[in-house]
Amino acid sequence: MNSMTSDKTDGILILAHGSRASEASYVLQSITDKVKSKWSYCPVYTASLQFEHPDIEEAVNAMVGKGIKRIVLVPLFLFPGNHMQIDIPTLIDRMKKHYPNTEIVLSGYIGNDDRIADIVIDKALEGVARLNGAHNRP
Repeated sequence: MNSMTSDKTDGILILAHGSRASEASYVLQSITDKVKSKWSYCPVYTASLQFEHPDIEEAVNAMVGKGIKRIVLVPLFLFPGNHMQIDIPTLIDRMKKHYPNTEIVLSGYIGNDDRIADIVIDKALEGVARLNGAHNRP
């Protein structure tokens, strides 16, 4: 997958952990919509590791059914825990065996990216503003 070349046989699969909370699927869809608005090079799909659908297998099945032959799985995970080190690679291996003509690669986790520090600072400033607002109330 060239970084700047559109190809209908390439696809991005954004993977979230998944949650029983209904708001989680809304947030995942919102993130996906933002990615799609900035990324026109190939189709973007979503999946959840747990609790929600589609799961990885369902999403890969759908992607392959649409003719996608190369998939980059992008995990929305902050840390390199068991899901990143064991669970997701195991699922990818299973999908590769099921679809031997489909290339599936796992990108790095979000983790230790300098942009995360900026987000943390922004969220901390939001909290400080709330604290200041709470202290100014009668």
